[in-house]
Amino acid sequence: MKAAPKRSSRPRVDRFLDKPTFKEMLDACDACGDKRTKSMLLVQFQSFAGLRELLIIGNSMGLKIGGELRKGANLVPLHFEFRRGGRNENWTSFIGTDASEALRDWFATRGWSSPNNPYIWPVRQNGKARELTARDVSSAYSRLVIGFGVRPRRSTGAGVRYGVSSAQVRKLAVACALSGAGADHMIVYALAGYKVNWQTSHLRRPDEKLLEQSYRSIEPHISI
Repeated sequence: MKAAPKRSSRPRVDRFLDKPTFKEMLDACDACGDKRTKSMLLVQFQSFAGLRELLIIGNSMGLKIGGELRKGANLVPLHFEFRRGGRNENWTSFIGTDASEALRDWFATRGWSSPNNPYIWPVRQNGKARELTARDVSSAYSRLVIGFGVRPRRSTGAGVRYGVSSAQVRKLAVACALSGAGADHMIVYALAGYKVNWQTSHLRRPDEKLLEQSYRSIEPHISI
């Protein structure tokens, strides 16, 4: 029998992430001029990205996305591919107008991605740019939550775990998309990279053009 996992000694602060709270996070970014975290939140939200996908976007898609944005795009396709269980899994998602505008604002501040610094949200270490990590994302989101005054009554030397996470951002995005009238859950799940069995549905596997059309109809529900 496997031993039960140890409980962390750090107090956990859970705050359910809803759309008003997400808007509050973005407003907090505006208030303190944090264009970096605002663009990160909107890219994750509008692409239905999990933490893994957000890191891929930030660390390997900067040149492609930046090139599209510099041409004035307000919808940019994102192509993901993973190998799991001996087979390739691939899907396409997008970022819409809100994320595109936030990224343009961020690039105007930090400079456009280049071959020497291809990252979207680089982290400076010893004077050099390095890749974004899961810890970096968690720290950025937690700083916003701390600003809301969401704190436990007591904390320990081990620190505090905050409940607003990248996982909740993704869940909120999917929930908002599914709330739209006429939204097809199969399309939403496909955009989010969930496994979809098209053979048992009434839909054929959509090509990128159809996905783009579907995304445009969903976008109002994942816009702030």
